[in-house]
Amino acid sequence: MNRPIKICSAMLCGALLLAGCRPEAETVPTTLLSESSETTLISETPETTESELPTTTVPPETEPEYQDVTPPVVLSANSSVSLNVGDIFDANNYISYIDDYDRNPVLTMETPVDTTVAGSYETAMIVTDNAGNFVRKPLSVRVRGAGDDAANTPTPTPVGFVPTNTPVPQPSTIQWNDFVSRYSGDNVELGIDVSKWQGDVDYDRVRNAGVKFVMIRAGVYHQGEFNFDSKFEQNFRNAKAAGLKVGLYFFTPVTSEEVLRENVDRICEALNGEELDLPIAYDMETWTRFQQYHISLNDLNNLFYAFCEEAESYGYTGMLYNSKNKLESVFDAGGRPVWLAHYTSQTSYEGDYVMWQVNCIGRVPGINDDVDLNILYLDRFNGN
Repeated sequence: MNRPIKICSAMLCGALLLAGCRPEAETVPTTLLSESSETTLISETPETTESELPTTTVPPETEPEYQDVTPPVVLSANSSVSLNVGDIFDANNYISYIDDYDRNPVLTMETPVDTTVAGSYETAMIVTDNAGNFVRKPLSVRVRGAGDDAANTPTPTPVGFVPTNTPVPQPSTIQWNDFVSRYSGDNVELGIDVSKWQGDVDYDRVRNAGVKFVMIRAGVYHQGEFNFDSKFEQNFRNAKAAGLKVGLYFFTPVTSEEVLRENVDRICEALNGEELDLPIAYDMETWTRFQQYHISLNDLNNLFYAFCEEAESYGYTGMLYNSKNKLESVFDAGGRPVWLAHYTSQTSYEGDYVMWQVNCIGRVPGINDDVDLNILYLDRFNGN
């Protein structure tokens, strides 16, 4: 959803459809959305990158009361790496993993890699938890020596060669009317999600085009600091005035439960009792070198539950936003509503979800740039 460049948002643009100095934070009053408020929200904040690893506090680790037979989960991993002679080889740079309960699974190499000698190594990265369960990911390492560039030059493509697996060209944008034609129907409403990256939105035009709801980014937790999205109050007020259904989302890396609850408090207090038609979504997208957070899958899901509990204490509903892959391998929504992000024309996700973010390259009247397009399933949502 965060979109400073055309790779489509921090909100997970897949290959299928793609698409800062930070100023000093201004002081924000507790209530941002009171009727008399004329305050402009905190100025723009650069997005949290996947390499940022804020300090995380978790409860003391305890021995599970059952037999752990589940291996760690590999979130991402390289299959090959190229280095120069003398480079330092650190396998943690090429894999991201998490375990169900072990906060510190161990990464080892099947065979060592000696970067002092040019050559090729066929090895594997092995991640083992404290119950002895392990997962193995093969890795090819090429160590290049002096004058080795020519050996790594790609082989020229023969004239007339046509690959058999040529990908089908994907559209660069999807017009709102085309989206409506494909996905409108009974018990569904079509909508968008927005942040500062969409600029000034003309919500009357958006509503007149047939948009029924909007999910608005409330804020971002970045480098240890909470900031409201610079367009949050404007988007909220104008979308409400135009008669659109409104929900919120909060973009955050992994943090402590205490900090997460404080951030939810900031958002809910800013609402000052204003009604939301849709939930407040937890948007956690930082997955690179995830082992450096030193938390387990159990911890990660408990953070989401804490987010929901805090929102519920103000009378709002929490919702989980994430990709199909992470919903299948990492998260357990625990019966809370799910907002699926899967950029494809027809999702294969088999879990429960009430909202589907179909793509991030929508063009909607009243918005000057790309915007995420979503489907709300009324029968599923009203059943929550």
